Amino acid sequence: MEKAPTLEKTQSRRTGDFRSKSRKKSSDPFGGDGDAKEETNHAQQVVRELYTRYKQQLERWRGYRDLAWIMAFSTLLLAVLYTQRQAPIAHKVFQTLEDVLVPEGDSVASTADVYGWLKGVLKDVWKDPLCGDGLCEEPFEYPSYSRYGCRADCGKLNEKMNLTTIQINVEWNFTHPANALESTSLREQSSWNLCPVGPNNGGTEILFSRKCYFGDDHTFASTTGSTSTVLRDVPDGTWEMLIRRDTFHKTKGSVMDHSKVQAIAYYYRVYIAALAAAAQQNTEVNLLEEGHRLATTPFMEYARMKIGSDTGFRDYIIATCACLGVTVEQGRDFNYSQPIPEDDDDTPLILRPFRITQVEPVNTLDDLQTKVCQRYNYTDADRPVLGDGQAWEDLEGDQFKTPYCQNLLLGSSTTIAANSRSVRWAEEQVAEVKRLLVAEREGDEDDNGVADVGQAVYDGLKEYVEENMGELYNPVFQMPRGVLALRDLARAKGQAVYEQFYMGEMLEQGEAYINLTRASVESESDLTLPDLAFRAEARIKEVQLQQDQFLNISIPKDDLFSAETLPESLKVSELIDVFSQALDLTMDSRQCQPDEGQPAYRAPCMEVQLLEGNTVVVSNTTLPEADAPALRNATFGSGNGTGTLYLPYTIVAWYGGGDAYLRDNLDRRGPQYIGECKALDVTCTRNIGSSKNPYNCTYLDSGEKVPGDMTRDPEYRLDCEIPCSEQMDCNALCECGGGGFENTGCGEHEMCECKECSDGMSPDASKDSEFFQLITRSRGGASFDAIAEVDLSERRQLGVQEEINKMLGQTETLQELQDDIQEKMASVTAAEDARKALGNIEEMASLQLQAQEALRRAVQDQVNTIQRNIDEGKITALEALVLYKRTRRDGRIESKRVNLANDPVVRRPTESYMFELRNDPFEKADRARERYVGLTNRVISGLLLHQVRVEDVECGMCDEFGKIDDSCKGEVKTEPYGVDPVFKRGTSLYNPDFDDIDSEIVASIYNCSALDDPT
Repeated sequence: MEKAPTLEKTQSRRTGDFRSKSRKKSSDPFGGDGDAKEETNHAQQVVRELYTRYKQQLERWRGYRDLAWIMAFSTLLLAVLYTQRQAPIAHKVFQTLEDVLVPEGDSVASTADVYGWLKGVLKDVWKDPLCGDGLCEEPFEYPSYSRYGCRADCGKLNEKMNLTTIQINVEWNFTHPANALESTSLREQSSWNLCPVGPNNGGTEILFSRKCYFGDDHTFASTTGSTSTVLRDVPDGTWEMLIRRDTFHKTKGSVMDHSKVQAIAYYYRVYIAALAAAAQQNTEVNLLEEGHRLATTPFMEYARMKIGSDTGFRDYIIATCACLGVTVEQGRDFNYSQPIPEDDDDTPLILRPFRITQVEPVNTLDDLQTKVCQRYNYTDADRPVLGDGQAWEDLEGDQFKTPYCQNLLLGSSTTIAANSRSVRWAEEQVAEVKRLLVAEREGDEDDNGVADVGQAVYDGLKEYVEENMGELYNPVFQMPRGVLALRDLARAKGQAVYEQFYMGEMLEQGEAYINLTRASVESESDLTLPDLAFRAEARIKEVQLQQDQFLNISIPKDDLFSAETLPESLKVSELIDVFSQALDLTMDSRQCQPDEGQPAYRAPCMEVQLLEGNTVVVSNTTLPEADAPALRNATFGSGNGTGTLYLPYTIVAWYGGGDAYLRDNLDRRGPQYIGECKALDVTCTRNIGSSKNPYNCTYLDSGEKVPGDMTRDPEYRLDCEIPCSEQMDCNALCECGGGGFENTGCGEHEMCECKECSDGMSPDASKDSEFFQLITRSRGGASFDAIAEVDLSERRQLGVQEEINKMLGQTETLQELQDDIQEKMASVTAAEDARKALGNIEEMASLQLQAQEALRRAVQDQVNTIQRNIDEGKITALEALVLYKRTRRDGRIESKRVNLANDPVVRRPTESYMFELRNDPFEKADRARERYVGLTNRVISGLLLHQVRVEDVECGMCDEFGKIDDSCKGEVKTEPYGVDPVFKRGTSLYNPDFDDIDSEIVASIYNCSALDDPT
């Protein structure tokens, strides 16, 4: 390396040599200036070097000068302090520091002594504040919440801050198929807690503690159940519901704003009570109107209804008018137009029905002629046909007319004269009116009449809330205890609100109600149908008044539980209206169609006429969600009191349940089960018990019914049986609409088609090889000729074949066999051999093999059962096909359960559901903790221990020092070493939240190539 030029040489260059070369350069016209340029550059470097050293020298002198000033100032300061402090005080300070900081003894024997000295210093100096000393030392002490903070010194957090009261709802169902992990194991390994997230994980810091809200995780004491926990002191910040080791999504739940739940529950309580009252009032009005109609029906019209045919009623008119006065027996008229001697009533029997009902009084026989015979157009031409050319007028004596009139009486079951049966009909008409107006309304020993209808609606919605909106159950049905609905609607219990709404604003029943009570009606024996009709009409008006009154009742805002967005008040009619908009139903909706044989009051929907005159349709069995868009769009009130009933209260929710593993994360676990909705061309209505017509189908485009059956018409099989069977199979096997909350499924006339269904099950089950073997091996009379053949590829008819085997069954035989098959299918879920409780998830593979073998045996048992019944002639080919399709479908479903029951939905040990609470801004005191040695000596710095690992290298020293230590420090070591106790079971630092099945968590921390920003 070239040495830098000395000062001497540099000076020589700057004088004669330099000038000499310059002169040479000017005298040489052809060049030679390269050496001069080199000399110039070299000189510049020397000058720069000199200047740099000069600056460094100045800085060094300036530093020495500053040091001297500091030392002088420190000496002066210490001297002043020394002169101000007396010797005894100085000794105390020294003695205090010596007692705390100076180790005992004159030597340190081991590292344990060093650690012991450090521990003693920390315990004496770094003391936590004492809770209970009456001084709240913020930020080290803070108001208490959960198990944190100092309540004695700082109070309670929810009293100092406006916090969000949250409600944690958790439901679980750890039932699991046999030959998979035990339900007990799944339950015991699962738990949940509420934990802060912190800024390092993308959250907002909890200002107080960074530990989980609950000291210990909540576990599950039973296989199924639910719990609801209300927390009123959760600080603001980012939290997470931490679900640990719920590997098959057996739990579901939500975190809700408890105050909003309470606030909106008030309106749900009023709405449910209003629907129950409306149902009771509507039913009562219907009964009153029916009773009023029957009470105003003339007797002859009632007789027409009893006879039931126009021909029979015409004969009844003829017998009444033509045979009037004809003697039949014992001197009595045919229709008893004369009083009966042994009867106390002097009224002729033919007039008694009119006397009983008195709707249109017929008091004399002349009235009978004008009000009955002439009214119903009786003429002489209507007289009975006598035969032999004789005319009715030619028969002078009753002995000739009697046989003909007797024939009118006895000739047919619908030919009834106005005799004692008419009296019975009149009595029945009165009794029927009383039944409608009294017994059906008030009830009897078996029921409570119309009150049962309202109560049924109330109880039905109560059941719906319990099953689907459990968070509302307590505030709607249990918490309120008030009984005066009109005085304090917000505090009144739902049953009291319902009973008051039924009566409107009346505090006791009105006169019209009392006049139709059983006691009032039975006490008046001479009540006629016009009397009952008048009372019914009065009660109808009274009920309508009560309904108008309760619909007009104002619902004030709850002063205890409320929200700014809620209206100051709204009417009951407005509440019903907006909830009906949220439901968006019509009486023709599928949800509103009653089940066959269900009583009218159990109908799923009903119409309610509101004050404005419009009629809305509401559901008697379901309720709208609190976040329904219709609730957002409808506003009530005016000015500052304007608001909506849109109040979503769910902060975060997660999906799960006993069968959630069949739907969740199928893209990784079972993509063959993920389907898409496919529209059908027909409607499919199951015809249970029929193997010839298993479905009743209608073409969607034309509305025509698909003709034929399984035996004669390939068109029926092609257009009805095959697509409907495929719909049933695929909908049971495939999952459409996504997993979790998004699993909406397909529409009524759609099929969920997936690879497992389309590839694994032929649409035409009769073409399956297994079914073919069942029939061909049959020793009975089963034959393929009984099943119409179709060609799915050509979609055309290949032939029409008649059924050659008579159907034995007879639904009972088929149902018994189906029950037998179902029992065998239950063996799939029965325990196989002796199993032990397995907690290790790695053993799932062997469990799955066992389950698959159990499934294969169970399906084969079903096939053997079908084969045996075919051989014994108990079932035909069609019935065998029905059973085979069921076996095939059940086998595929159970196979799905087996495959997915041993493949965890979640492979990481924890799942986190984050949410933010931001209610009351709080400025945390940001200052260092004051710590003292003794009473007055404040610690101004701490001690930081930092460990650095280096390589051991040979020193290469001389022999004299090598005997002491022959190794020296080398390069810093950065490679991994040892085992992180966080991931090692059995250590005190082990954290099971990091112990996942695939070891992805430890790899994400220690695998540098997998880190985004390795350091």
